Amino acid sequence: MTPEELFTVANHLAEQAKGGTIPADAGLRAAVGRYYYAALLETREYLEAAAPERVDRSARTHAWVASQLRGADPSTVQLRKLLGDLRSWRTRADYGDDLHMDAGAMARSAQKKARGVLRQVKTLRVRGG
Repeated sequence: MTPEELFTVANHLAEQAKGGTIPADAGLRAAVGRYYYAALLETREYLEAAAPERVDRSARTHAWVASQLRGADPSTVQLRKLLGDLRSWRTRADYGDDLHMDAGAMARSAQKKARGVLRQVKTLRVRGG
């Protein structure tokens, strides 16, 4: 499954949740997670191309990607911030029992940030950076 496919699945979940064909809160929360993973995996694939060592594709992927984005390069600073926000929201969506959480607003924000990551990584690839 590609990051773009995960992004499409997230969009589908959000649309179904808004349309009432699946439970709204559960669908929107699931969409937040898929948006995060689309962004994470796109970034991991980009970073792997330049990685001198074999990348661990386990649960430690989150930490590996974050460690690769530590630095002063402005492009990685923004990626790190976007991914950090998305991961925080994914965790809250998956584990939070916050009855006042606006899952719709979180899903819309996650979609926007994930789209930003996908575009930024694409730009970096084009530049060869």
